[in-house]
Amino acid sequence: MHRSSWRSLAGSATLSLAVLALAGCAAQPRAGAPAASQEDPLVQTEWRLTQWTLPGGAARLLPRGPQARPLTLAFSREGGEPRASGFAGCNRYTAGYVYAHGLLIVQAPVSTRMACLSPELSRLEGDYLQALTRIASSTLDAQSGQRYLTVTTTGGDTLRFER
Repeated sequence: MHRSSWRSLAGSATLSLAVLALAGCAAQPRAGAPAASQEDPLVQTEWRLTQWTLPGGAARLLPRGPQARPLTLAFSREGGEPRASGFAGCNRYTAGYVYAHGLLIVQAPVSTRMACLSPELSRLEGDYLQALTRIASSTLDAQSGQRYLTVTTTGGDTLRFER
């Protein structure tokens, strides 16, 4: 196996172990704590990506216009399991997720395999799906009656979603 393939496999294994560790922490009920679905403020919410800021402050262009579909992120429970899903630019995707102690962790998503209309949109989709698996911090905040989900990746990108 090629050296970069081993690194990718090792990185995936590390992420899986981190997700399992946080899932284990999140699954431990505290005395008098509400059910897990009540502890997860993301469950049954839908978001659209409205802003992507690169390290250094430059804005990444997102699809705009009447024909453009926004990139989306929705959270649900399927068979009791937390699922993240949405539209990534060309394809729909789904992934497991954990939300524990204010941190969102998304497992490697699987997606449909529709062809993208442009190389730029294809790159955006790949980068978006990769960003979801590299979340270093996440915050939920309310401003002027709107709700926002902001995630920062390990690479320093900031993605802001609007509910």
